Amino acid sequence: MGRRKAARRSESREKTASERLLEIFEVLPGLYSEKHLFPLMPEEDEFVHRLLDRLVERKVLQRETVHGQAAYWDPAHGFDPRRGVLRTLGILPLNVPLNKAARRARAALERKILRLREEVGGHEFSYLPLWRVPAEVQRGPQRIGRDFYVQGVNRKLAVLHGGRLTFRHVVPGPAWNVNPLVSPAKIERVPAEKVREDIRPVRVAPDQAAEIVRRGVGAKPNPDRVELVLLPMWRFEIKHREEKGRRPRHIWIDGTFGSVFRDST
Repeated sequence: MGRRKAARRSESREKTASERLLEIFEVLPGLYSEKHLFPLMPEEDEFVHRLLDRLVERKVLQRETVHGQAAYWDPAHGFDPRRGVLRTLGILPLNVPLNKAARRARAALERKILRLREEVGGHEFSYLPLWRVPAEVQRGPQRIGRDFYVQGVNRKLAVLHGGRLTFRHVVPGPAWNVNPLVSPAKIERVPAEKVREDIRPVRVAPDQAAEIVRRGVGAKPNPDRVELVLLPMWRFEIKHREEKGRRPRHIWIDGTFGSVFRDST
């Protein structure tokens, strides 16, 4: 009887601690090392360490290796890259400022059959996370370096096609002929905590991004050089002129290439 009571107390303690731990990932989603999590939990560090292992085994949390250390996140909520182990974030150049983006949104609206009934309303600015995956591809007898980008939300490859940014599961044509989005030298690296604008939660791990490039492109990625970069995005509200109570729709314009998206990509 005593052993059963002790087992129930242990299970109850673990359940309560699990709830507290998972609440951290729900309320403040991040990519956390144990160093970040230990001070937030009242239990002893060794107990939290074992608890993290169990939650990973149960596939509740996912464990990554970032900068040589273990880091944890909750796939159910994704993670904000500013919280946790990522020290820097790359920002793709803002080549399409607000005035240009607004013109493109209006031009996109002009091509719609409902253009006389709709108008461009307010706007918001945010970032879409992409994983930059350096890799080698085969071109005849040679292996050459190429950078590929994987969308950090929907797992698709970011591809430039005719000067327009698109997201696809596979790249068109040979991998060595893929146009790089931008030169790495044009990516601004900033401390992660310095980014103030909204960032969509990341739902793809760095090793997953490398595997997507391996399978979708047939390239040999370098997992140690994968980095998270941010694509600037403008979101414009499209309002109905006559039906004022009608729910508005949206148009997204990426701030690097000026491509128009009908959904949040």
